[in-house]
Amino acid sequence: VDEQKFYKYRFGGGTTCSSALKLISKQFENRFPPNKWNIYVFYFTDGENYESDNSEFIQTLKKDFPPNLVNFVGITQIYAYDYRNSVLENVIKAQKADVLGENVKTAEIPSNSDTMNEGRNEAVLKAVKDLLGKTKIS
Repeated sequence: VDEQKFYKYRFGGGTTCSSALKLISKQFENRFPPNKWNIYVFYFTDGENYESDNSEFIQTLKKDFPPNLVNFVGITQIYAYDYRNSVLENVIKAQKADVLGENVKTAEIPSNSDTMNEGRNEAVLKAVKDLLGKTKIS
């Protein structure tokens, strides 16, 4: 989607977030085999997902993005309409239950007057820095 839709469009349709992960993982087979590439994935979401897809999203992360294949997965939830049952909430629950590898990191950009306007770009940059600051370098 373009920038206008990503930041401004709030209602309509639905999201099946696992489909994006599955499309990314296909690139491991076709374009970027993990044995030849360092893989870093940044996934930004408004947090809304069909409830029936949340477990599929977590299972896809676990199965197709393990630490031995993917160096880093950064999931940032931006301007979430509601935190309850959001993508971020489900990822954090899976992390606490040790379902996901240590390569999965999270950040959140809350909706407030500063991040909705002039501070938006700075908020996105801060989220990326926060994600990378959580990365272990070995």
